[in-house]
Amino acid sequence: RSGWLPSSWQMLGRGMRSFPEPRATPLGSVLQQEESCGALADVLSARVFAVAVGEALASRLWAAVRRRSAATDAVERNIWVLDLVVLPQHASSFHAESSCTRRTYTYLLPVQALAPAWSTQTAGPSVGATLRDGQTDGRCLNVFKRLKQTLRLMREVIAGEQDEPPVEGSRSRAGSLDGHQQPWWHNFAPPEMSDALRMRRRAVQCRLDRIRATGTVQLGAEVFLVLNLVGDCFLAQQCRRLVATLVCLHRGWLPLNYLHAATRPNATLRTPLAPGHLLFMSECTFGEWSRRHGALFEKAKDERGSAQKAEQWWQQGLLRRTRGGRDVFDAWLREMELLEVPSLRAELQLFNARPAAGSHWHVPWPPARSAASDCPRVYQQTLRLLRAARASGRWPETSPARARVVREGSGGTFSVGACLEGRPVPRANRLFPELVEAVFALEKALGLGRSQSSTVAITHNVAFAPHTDGGTGNGQSKSLIVGLGEYVGGELAVEGVVSDIRYRPLEFDGWQQVHWTLPFEGERFSLVWFTPHVPSWQ
Repeated sequence: RSGWLPSSWQMLGRGMRSFPEPRATPLGSVLQQEESCGALADVLSARVFAVAVGEALASRLWAAVRRRSAATDAVERNIWVLDLVVLPQHASSFHAESSCTRRTYTYLLPVQALAPAWSTQTAGPSVGATLRDGQTDGRCLNVFKRLKQTLRLMREVIAGEQDEPPVEGSRSRAGSLDGHQQPWWHNFAPPEMSDALRMRRRAVQCRLDRIRATGTVQLGAEVFLVLNLVGDCFLAQQCRRLVATLVCLHRGWLPLNYLHAATRPNATLRTPLAPGHLLFMSECTFGEWSRRHGALFEKAKDERGSAQKAEQWWQQGLLRRTRGGRDVFDAWLREMELLEVPSLRAELQLFNARPAAGSHWHVPWPPARSAASDCPRVYQQTLRLLRAARASGRWPETSPARARVVREGSGGTFSVGACLEGRPVPRANRLFPELVEAVFALEKALGLGRSQSSTVAITHNVAFAPHTDGGTGNGQSKSLIVGLGEYVGGELAVEGVVSDIRYRPLEFDGWQQVHWTLPFEGERFSLVWFTPHVPSWQ
């Protein structure tokens, strides 16, 4: 769609105003709409240079849109303009993304997803026929009523109105939701972003106002339940993971306790993901902007003469989507029942038996490989000295500042190397002079073309929570990290991108990029080389 809109404006002979693109990061993209998501009522905004203003400009724009549309086959068209408004200069602050205060997404859930015994009988090419409760047969009505009951339970959990169901074998916990008044949605985003979202509190800001079933619709021979999810903004995959959780709860594959656990701020749990071809945006509103400048799109769509054609085009598109995706959805249900659900239940059982409700809990990642003694020659001297330092009983204690970002582990961390003027020389320089010499020699031996670093952070068996470096590292150069020892897991996640650093050096910006340690087992050392920024006065 990005190429379609500018080409329409360019037919005016003026072109689009150029704006710099924001720096794309995995953390930023987690709030973007998924590429597979369709839209029935989306809004796009653009700024153009034009001599005409007001209705005169609107007329010229409409003429350009019609010429563009006429040149595109209706079946192949991927966008249909329902209405167009030229905003006055005093209201030019409007932005289709940031000014939107409420979004509604719709998911068309096949009836057989909730009723395994449901069999589709060919009913003719009935496209877009909306079936209300009283207009469909008794089987569909019963499914619809049961769905509403499941949704009511989900809403009570989300609103914190229902106490957590007791779970056999679980330890007692104070409060049903650890005292938080609204759910945390970090587990309903892409898994690699879960910890970073929780750390930045981004997940809790995505408020889900409601999730409800509004009716059924028949497309061809299939009947779908219409689910609406309404909120101020959504994380990527949040709608699909909520729908998948709904299916699992409705079928009894997962207990209600699972939703309680998945929305806790101190837990990282996997959540199921429903297919994406049945999700589309159905409404977006601009409450705050409209209160200041008046409602958008006040004219009836029929006045433009395109609403009916667009509706027919959209229904045909939905029909093609559902026909092509039925096998995908059936395969997803089978995979969920046989593979995914048993794994999710096992993780939930581990969560219920965790030692303390107040501590962070993370699903252990399965080891990807063995922890064989395969230390490359260039690392052997440094690893020998690290082990000797650890066994000496003189390993320094972790500083209070670093301890705040240590998630778990029985080891510790300290720094060696140069120091700023007026600050004491690191104690470890005197304790382990041979180790200090070895770690700086190792950076040079790795041959990565870096300038010699001034400082090295050394860790043993600690896992860091998501954080950015501060203190001495504030304003530092790019960091270089490598892992040593016999361990499995322990990858480094940088802005959600996971990298295996065991004898594989990695450069990253520790000052600006959120990074953390994944769970591990075994003996894990890490070295982080960096050079702090030194102000001119120092």
